This record gives sequence, C-alpha cells and structure tokens, in this order.
Amino acid sequence: MLGLGSLYSYAYIGNSLFLLVMAKTIAISDDVYQLLSRAKLPGESFSDVIRRGMKRPLKLSDTVGSKTISKEDWERARAVIRNAEAETRKKLRKTLS
Repeated sequence: MLGLGSLYSYAYIGNSLFLLVMAKTIAISDDVYQLLSRAKLPGESFSDVIRRGMKRPLKLSDTVGSKTISKEDWERARAVIRNAEAETRKKLRKTLS
C-alpha cells in the first residue's frame, strides 16, 4: 500500500491505477537560469540538466558540440589546462628527483 507521504499522486479510474507525476515550480535567479541554459544539451529538459549535475559535476568536455562555449573560449580553456598539466608534471618530476 502507498503511504500518504508519497511524492506522486495516484488515481483510480474504473479498475485502473494511474500514476500522476506532478511538476514542481521552483524560483531561481537569472544567473542560475543562464547557467542551466548553457549546460542544457540538445533535447534535454531543465530537469535533465539538474539531474545530470546532481549525479556528477559538470566537466568542461560535457560542453563539446553543444554550442554553449565558443571555439575561441574552448581553445583558451584547453591551453590553460595544458599549461597547468605541464606545470604539475614539472613540479612532480622535481619532487621525485
């Protein structure tokens, strides 16, 4: 039997049980809406974006091909990452020597 604290509503129509999934309205600031919009992949709902973000942190590579970042910004970010990796390798070699 279903508890009264269930997140879903149920309705009996005739001999059939129907699950009624209710949408919830939340208030978010404009900057958060922009972040969600940029993270949204083609065909995704905002619920999908939030669910994906809650499962694991968004990685820079998740935005590839989604047109949420310009090619120039992508190349700039890539260069920063490569430089940071090179600097880390250099420090690690120095520490291990």
